[in-house]
Amino acid sequence: MPRATLLSELRLELARAGDPDRALKMQRYMKSLLPYYGVPMPLVRAICKRQFAKLAFADTSAWQRTVLGVWKGARFREELYAALALCGLPAARPFQTMTALPLYERPILCQLGAKANTDLDLLYDCIRPSLGSKEFFLQKAIGWALRQVAWTNPKEIRRYVKEHAGELSALSKREALKNL
Repeated sequence: MPRATLLSELRLELARAGDPDRALKMQRYMKSLLPYYGVPMPLVRAICKRQFAKLAFADTSAWQRTVLGVWKGARFREELYAALALCGLPAARPFQTMTALPLYERPILCQLGAKANTDLDLLYDCIRPSLGSKEFFLQKAIGWALRQVAWTNPKEIRRYVKEHAGELSALSKREALKNL
């Protein structure tokens, strides 16, 4: 399915599921510049699962073009979450190697300077696909990202590490809690 069609179909389904009243509340709460459709995350995940069920990628480049096409074309916050969901697809697993790191380093996924303004949902969505990775640098990067938030929100990072203790590597946990 071409990227433009994928994004168009996502938009239609998200718009149909949206709640304008909820959208305004979500945008205010998250202090987001992007508007929301007003779709709760469990429903966003279900829509993505349906939309992405038959996706296959010929290679790393095709997968990355699809992710970036949705990300760069996003006009609503839930569309950004859909781009992140593309990163965690089982069909994307073969491409989750060190060669994918530049994708995650792009300003699309980088919040290191945000400190107290870090979008935690976005951070956790970015981390989720790599939680079980055996790649040293991915484990270290997860810990570093969590540690950045821990400087301004230590209670939240302790909660997250405790909740995901079985999924996080020892290295990620150690890095996340290093200065607490």
